[in-house]
Amino acid sequence: MNELFLRAELLCWDNEGEGGDEGAGAAADAASAAEAAAVKAAEANAGKTFTQEEVNKFVAERNKTLKVKFETMEKSYETLLAQQNLTNDQRASLETQLEAVRNEMLTKEQRLESEKKKAQAQYEADLGKANEAANKYKTLYESSTIERAVTDAAIKHDAYNPTHFIAHLAPQSKMIEEVDAEGNVTGKLVPRVEWTSVDENGQKHVSNLTPEEAVEKMKDNVIEFGNLFKTNVAAGIGAGTAPGQVSAAGAIDHAKISTSDYMELAKTPEGRKKLGLSR
Repeated sequence: MNELFLRAELLCWDNEGEGGDEGAGAAADAASAAEAAAVKAAEANAGKTFTQEEVNKFVAERNKTLKVKFETMEKSYETLLAQQNLTNDQRASLETQLEAVRNEMLTKEQRLESEKKKAQAQYEADLGKANEAANKYKTLYESSTIERAVTDAAIKHDAYNPTHFIAHLAPQSKMIEEVDAEGNVTGKLVPRVEWTSVDENGQKHVSNLTPEEAVEKMKDNVIEFGNLFKTNVAAGIGAGTAPGQVSAAGAIDHAKISTSDYMELAKTPEGRKKLGLSR
């Protein structure tokens, strides 16, 4: 095989692209057949000196032959994959072979671009999974921290059932950065409850309370939450009613009721009766 034909072989392979699975399936068979034809033609012309034009012609014909064969195989694989009766293993095998054929048809630049896109897609998929896992554990950490803080506060203030406080306060809670007395961020995350209160003018105010502060607010509001605490219910007559300030005579014990609850009860005839303001 003379020097010009060797140059033609090298040029042809460079045009087809470097790397890839050149021995995969039918793609390799097609390449081998085309090579055999080129070698046979070279042997038939042994000792002959080829012009550059003839070399270029060999290269063009060989590339054309390979292109047609690869395109034919590509269509064949696509036809097979369109069948409905393939097993999962058969389909996976055909898809692998089809990808090998398509890779053989790519130039070096196209193959590099294809590999780049695959690597980018894999990176994005892995990153998505990592973010999903991080968000999952972040949510678990925050919810467990909030529930533990609310439970501890409820137990400290003699709650009957701490789970009632979790149901009420957890949806209004979040983890925020802790700030010290001077207003500096400490670098810690702490649970805080968004507590909404209404002043005497009917204006709403939202503040961030610790779980213990929120439970204390609930304990003070004996009208709405009094029955959730053991210490808010007096023994004997009236036990089980909301205010723990019920005396044996059935009236409210003024010494144990807050000003806000007193004003609330005073608004209704029944409440005024409990306060001893009317008969």
